[in-house]
Amino acid sequence: MAAKELAEKIGISLPTILGHLQDLSEVGLVIVDHVKLNGKVVKKYRVVSRKIVLNIDIKRIREATKEEEEKQVRSRIEELTLKYISLKRKRGKLPLTVKVRDVMRTLGVDLDTAIMIVEFFNTNHSLIVDYLSNEILNYVEKKGEATIRGISDKLHLHPYWVVFATQNLSSKGLLVRTDNKVYSTRKYYARKSEDA
Repeated sequence: MAAKELAEKIGISLPTILGHLQDLSEVGLVIVDHVKLNGKVVKKYRVVSRKIVLNIDIKRIREATKEEEEKQVRSRIEELTLKYISLKRKRGKLPLTVKVRDVMRTLGVDLDTAIMIVEFFNTNHSLIVDYLSNEILNYVEKKGEATIRGISDKLHLHPYWVVFATQNLSSKGLLVRTDNKVYSTRKYYARKSEDA
């Protein structure tokens, strides 16, 4: 049957029919014959077989669906964790450890969600540090130098987070860290050249 005939019979536009026929042809379900009709070469489409067997791998579909659901849950838990961090800092200080009841109160979430947030928080310190690092870097660059305690108080963070973040930033060459002081690289090296 020609694509135009099929489009009229089914009531679908010709471009749509041609797209579907192309897809079916590519997977081997439809064969395209070139037939000469009234001096023109016309494409005629025919089904490879009237009997087509579809094998659906339900297990594979379930696994793919489960994997996608897990990604969505992880993304949601990560989003809630960052929201928790933000709210705790607005109301006081981001603690070193997180308690399930506090997460429930702070975010207004159920027990199961709070448990997942606490688990995420406790197993993803580097992600939390990455989240906080840019703010710490901006603060130190603006001030030129600061103490761990000063950063902790100003940015409402437990000193652990500041130490971890400044070590990370220092290892990347973005800050210079001494025993208890943190310097912007610009200020530190300017000071070193003055001393020399």
